[in-house]
Amino acid sequence: MWFNRAQDGEEEEEQQHYLWEDLPLKEGIVSFNCRSLNANGHKIREEIAKKSAIDQPDFLLLQELWRVLDFNKQIIGYQKLISSLRKDKNGGGVGVFVKSGFNYKKVDEISKIDKDLEACYVHITEQNLILGSIYRPPKGDIKGFLKKFTQHIDHINQKFCKAQVVIGGDFNIDLAGESNSKAAFIECLQNLEIQQTIFNNTRVTTDSRTTIDNILINSKVKYKFAGTTDPEVSDHLATFIILKGKQRREVEKTERKTTFDLSKIEELTKVLKNEDWSRLSHCKEPCKEFYNIIRSNMECFKKRVSKRKMIKTLSPWCTSAIATSSLKKKHLLQKLKKTTSQEFKGFYLKYKKILQKVVRLAKALYLRDFFKQNKNCSKAVWDMVGLVTNRKVKKDNQITSI
Repeated sequence: MWFNRAQDGEEEEEQQHYLWEDLPLKEGIVSFNCRSLNANGHKIREEIAKKSAIDQPDFLLLQELWRVLDFNKQIIGYQKLISSLRKDKNGGGVGVFVKSGFNYKKVDEISKIDKDLEACYVHITEQNLILGSIYRPPKGDIKGFLKKFTQHIDHINQKFCKAQVVIGGDFNIDLAGESNSKAAFIECLQNLEIQQTIFNNTRVTTDSRTTIDNILINSKVKYKFAGTTDPEVSDHLATFIILKGKQRREVEKTERKTTFDLSKIEELTKVLKNEDWSRLSHCKEPCKEFYNIIRSNMECFKKRVSKRKMIKTLSPWCTSAIATSSLKKKHLLQKLKKTTSQEFKGFYLKYKKILQKVVRLAKALYLRDFFKQNKNCSKAVWDMVGLVTNRKVKKDNQITSI
């Protein structure tokens, strides 16, 4: 079956529904229909604020923003709202919130409002990740929607051919039921090599249970798990996907620093003494000319020093506060090497011990939540075991003999 819920050859299992409070969303993307940002924007702020900074999702994909005149378009910890809104009538509208620290650019060519498809696309430059928020008006033409959706994916494949693509939206097509619209939509996704990740019901009423909200990905996206969760924002459940982040690794980096050769300072002094300074009195900009003379002479006495060092990327359980404290510990160690004060040494050892306890606790909490969320995903569990134990993967897997 082409629509497979698992990746990496794992067996397909029933998708879980997660409680919002218990769901760590680090490296996560959350999509939901908010049904008016003016009315429910404060609820979004409250639900995000319930989570620690490390567990907040990196990106929010919103549908049915409606009018946003009374909303200041800001959530703490996130950059300003990127949106596509209706101009001539109420309803609809889509947008994206990007967490602070990410560089992005809106893809204006396909971020448009139409009677059959409303879309907002953003390119996250560091990850080469395309995020899309889509809303299909229920009264829109299904053929018109599929045609425009195909054009959007074709544009992305041409302009961002190597990018990961994650599209969240309210498609108003029930993928849990049976209909001509569903069959046409699935055929379109198959032709575009786009995969469905949500299989739970996303809107439940007294009369019906439907899966009209979903998160779609292309083949370049690798993720840990996806599902539904329940932030109390609207009558739609939220959908989410947790991407596979880059594991910790050591990177060799060459730094080049320009210094001056102090052994040639006397030679530089002689050169400057022999310089013809009388021309400064005849030029229009003497200060600028003086600067040029000094700079040209000092270029001869520069030397470049290359230094190689190993840069470690942060572990997934390392918060920004731990990173700051680790940097402070490093500075304290440098000071300790230059002093003989026993009082300062005691302070450093106490600081180091407290930091070690905090790191162990953060690591334990992160691993507890990770193993709980990935109990049905053996590959993710073993990948994490390899990361924690610094296990090296053998590159030569060829069988030489039996």
